[in-house]
Amino acid sequence: MAAGTTFLLALAGALFLALALHRHAQAQWGRAPVTHQRASLRLAGTASLLLSALIIMADAGWSFGLMLWLGLLTPAFGLAALWLSIRPKAAAGLAISAFLAGLTSHAVMLSLV
Repeated sequence: MAAGTTFLLALAGALFLALALHRHAQAQWGRAPVTHQRASLRLAGTASLLLSALIIMADAGWSFGLMLWLGLLTPAFGLAALWLSIRPKAAAGLAISAFLAGLTSHAVMLSLV
């Protein structure tokens, strides 16, 4: 269950960080993000990635959890790149949906323990 949560949060983090870039923001909103929007997207992306790392490391231990996290980053960033090339206008919606699904998944996982 922690792997699914980690994947969703890593996907959200990848998309948030990508949307902070001029090119992907231009494709999403038709304009470049202003400074505070770029900072907010970078903060959301970094927080999502850190939270995904903390969740998997708390579940599997720091050594094996780090290896799992790095392994899950590959398909998450690959899917983000694929999504940005196929459906760039829906990237923000997917990022928010993946973030909320990851948080919900983690909350359900904690309630089952």
